[in-house]
Amino acid sequence: MKRQPQLARADLLEALTLAGDDGERQRRYAGLLDFVERPAVVAGGSQFIQAVGLDGAVFGDAVVRHAPGTPPEPAAADRLQAPLFAITACRRLELPAETTEAARPEALTAAHCAPRERHGEAAPFVPLVRRTRLWPALKRSLLEVHQRGVDLPRLLRELARARAVRRLPARRQATWGGELVVVWDRARHLQPYQDDFAAIFTELRQQRGDAGCTLWLVEGSPQQIRQRWPAQPSALRRSAAQHAAAIPLPAPGSRVLILSDAGALAGWSQATRVWSDFARQLVAGRAQPVFWAPLAPAQIEVELARRARVFCLQPRGDLRRQRGRLADDEQRQAEAARLAVLRERLLARMAFCIRVEPVLLRALRGVTPATASEPALEALVWNHQPVVYDSLVSRAVAAAHVARYRQDFAELAAAEQLAALEQTLHIHGWRGRATEASELLVWQAHARDEAKAAAAERVTEAERWFAVFSARASQAGRVDPQLRQYARDLLARNATDLAWMSANSRALSPVWVASGEKTAPAGLQPEHLLQAISDRGELPLLACELGVQPPGLMLSCASRASDSRISPRPLAGEGSGERDRSSLSSPTVFGDSDDRWGGQQPAGPAHSRLGSPLQARRLLVSEGGPTRVLDPDPSGRPQLVAPLASFADTARPLTVTAGQHSYLIGRVERPAWAQEIGRDAYGLYATVAVPGEQGEASAGAKAVVQRLRYIEAGHFRMGSPASESERYDHEGPQHSVTLSAGFWLADSACTQALWGAVMGENPSHFHAKNRGGPQHPVEQVSWDDVQRFLRALEKRLPGVIASLPSEAEWEYACRAGTLTVFSFGDQITPEQVNYDGNYPYADGSKGLYRESTVPVRSLPANPWGLYEMHGNVWEWCADGQREYVGRDETDPRGPEGEGVAARALRGGSWDNYAWIARAAHRIALAPDYAYRYYGFRFALRSTSLAGATEWPAPRSGVEGAAGRGPVAAPGTGAATGFPGSAEGGRT
Repeated sequence: MKRQPQLARADLLEALTLAGDDGERQRRYAGLLDFVERPAVVAGGSQFIQAVGLDGAVFGDAVVRHAPGTPPEPAAADRLQAPLFAITACRRLELPAETTEAARPEALTAAHCAPRERHGEAAPFVPLVRRTRLWPALKRSLLEVHQRGVDLPRLLRELARARAVRRLPARRQATWGGELVVVWDRARHLQPYQDDFAAIFTELRQQRGDAGCTLWLVEGSPQQIRQRWPAQPSALRRSAAQHAAAIPLPAPGSRVLILSDAGALAGWSQATRVWSDFARQLVAGRAQPVFWAPLAPAQIEVELARRARVFCLQPRGDLRRQRGRLADDEQRQAEAARLAVLRERLLARMAFCIRVEPVLLRALRGVTPATASEPALEALVWNHQPVVYDSLVSRAVAAAHVARYRQDFAELAAAEQLAALEQTLHIHGWRGRATEASELLVWQAHARDEAKAAAAERVTEAERWFAVFSARASQAGRVDPQLRQYARDLLARNATDLAWMSANSRALSPVWVASGEKTAPAGLQPEHLLQAISDRGELPLLACELGVQPPGLMLSCASRASDSRISPRPLAGEGSGERDRSSLSSPTVFGDSDDRWGGQQPAGPAHSRLGSPLQARRLLVSEGGPTRVLDPDPSGRPQLVAPLASFADTARPLTVTAGQHSYLIGRVERPAWAQEIGRDAYGLYATVAVPGEQGEASAGAKAVVQRLRYIEAGHFRMGSPASESERYDHEGPQHSVTLSAGFWLADSACTQALWGAVMGENPSHFHAKNRGGPQHPVEQVSWDDVQRFLRALEKRLPGVIASLPSEAEWEYACRAGTLTVFSFGDQITPEQVNYDGNYPYADGSKGLYRESTVPVRSLPANPWGLYEMHGNVWEWCADGQREYVGRDETDPRGPEGEGVAARALRGGSWDNYAWIARAAHRIALAPDYAYRYYGFRFALRSTSLAGATEWPAPRSGVEGAAGRGPVAAPGTGAATGFPGSAEGGRT
């Protein structure tokens, strides 16, 4: 008995169904069909059976058929034990317009970076309390008052006013008295007040002199002595012991001036008790302790005020002795909570500052009355780690918290925002212009509109400065260490501020490139990053492609852009003398002898290409947060872009940006209408079993199995270049087209078997009795006939949208990432394409003319696994012909809807000359026209949410993993459900 030359999967499925669970009967039926059993290789629970004498294989219950001469797929053991993923969305980035020579920023010079203020080295010190107010009160607190006879001037005044004098007024004389002991607290948490303490002590020495004056420097406690002045002769010998000793009691009657917070701001519970005990000891020794503390009266302890004279270094209010307000823990907690609210307000006010020195902190505290009267806020902010940096000179908000406090800054009143800016610019006028310009742009990104309007001139000046700086950062050549360090510091401090990064993306992208870092902050736009990268001429432009290997998503690149395996076709605009932006997005193609994946053509799902070839200087990789940078390896060694674990979650797509396009790479799950999904050497595939006209109710009804290929989102050059031989004018101008979403496309033209199963009849000319058969493409169908077929198919496959590909989608799938005339190169033969071999293309050799169609999948597939895209039968497209224009297009469609006079057809047929089979050739016919040259292949899209088609929102540092939101839109062909296990890369 002679075996049929072509067998559908349904033949074996039906035989195995009839055999039931009887293994012997299964083998007997398989033998009748020339299938023999091979020892099963178990991979994730799936069995693999290799066919003998037939180019096909069975995966579980599905037959996979190969074109003659192509290697069979590897065993199931070679299948990826991992989620399936693909490029599900693509978008073209609009690169910024090139700057004209006239508008190009001037060169960055030392004058651009010089401070605005030139008098002095820094902003002048502003004390907590003005000297004219402080010194009368300070002297009164320290001087000893004695009665020295009668006050004659006062007595004469009373007599002159005719007042009765009942008591002679005594003349009082204030003197410094005996020994004066000064205890100066140099604790780290009191750093903002050290200049105030220094000014007081300096003035004391000038007023009183050094005789009888002793200074003790302590570290937060009278028991932690740092230094004594003047030093005793034996001080050096006893230095080690002094650090552990307490301050000795002074002579009776001595005044002890203590410049400290008395532990109120130290942050540990026993600090106030230590100072209170010290005051008690002084009183017991008949000394007189006097505290001057940078506190408000509400922070003074009652117990301390009983034992010592306590005064507040407060800029507002009186400077009289305080009696204390805090007596119990409840009062202390309430006051701490009140100060914490004001501290947060001050942190928000200073959040836009790149650096906050003590002098700036004091100036910002004085912006509003609520904080101006609270000197303790300076210490509370200065020591609020880890919210602020732990530095001896500056305590700006730390990078991990800057985003949150800048959000709070945006809620402040416009007047407060403006006042904070004015104070900052004044203090930093003595610093370099880089600090001022950075703070202005940060402020501008968060300020209210009315505040920005008032500071528009200053903001514009800062933008001009950054334009000059960015131009310097964009220059290629020798690395400037100082510029690189500044860029790194600036980005490290502000990388989590998504609003600032987004608002200044164009200016900051060159700064990031100059920093040499491999991770770009979230908020920098891909188009600006690409622009900054392309401006660096030392970065080579490499031809690359993405692929799938067992570790995950891989990148492999050619050694140089002029590699002989890359199509020599010039890209549009080359040779014009201007930088061609389209060249950044034009794909290249590797030759047949591809060594990108280990020295040979990819074989099997473990070595599978992903999307079209691309050109890139650097690859940008992001999951919605900071962008990682991958420098392509020109040696061709595959590089890991993302591990398989990155694709485990359907809600976490990966964004890869190269050239002028961004690609969304996410997990693709089995569509509800598909029987199987998997990956092979060509990419993702799915199989669908279409029940016959009788439906599933009849046990004898046959299901026709059709394989579809996932056509990943991407871009290509549509049309033919002017240099292409035998082209028509309406095939140009050649232009870039971006297809924003992926879709499933039948790997072959619709067969007569499939048409008959759906429609119940066969209109074909080349039927089984006329050089045809069930596996030949159906022809003699009009565009209108196809629409009826698609609607009937949808009824048999719930959850699917069946359609024809648009003309752009068809050519994109036909070219399969190539730039050549045909997907097989610039020439074809009848062994590759079914056409009239008597009329070859471009002086090629004559060949076979078959004079009829051939069975589908009987000729080699293109690089994406699609069969007979050239020749065999013309294929209808969904839309009519549009007129090409010389601009880039996204998802272009020709005329559609009722009343369109003609619909596009592509690919040529068995009866046409070779030049008609070119990828760019196009015709259009009336939708009711049917003849033996015209067939079709269909596309499927899911009606449910499937795959990721929405781009992840950038995540700021404060939001962490937030900002993702739901993803996906109909049309990618992946279901939202996730099976519990993956069977060897198939679901």
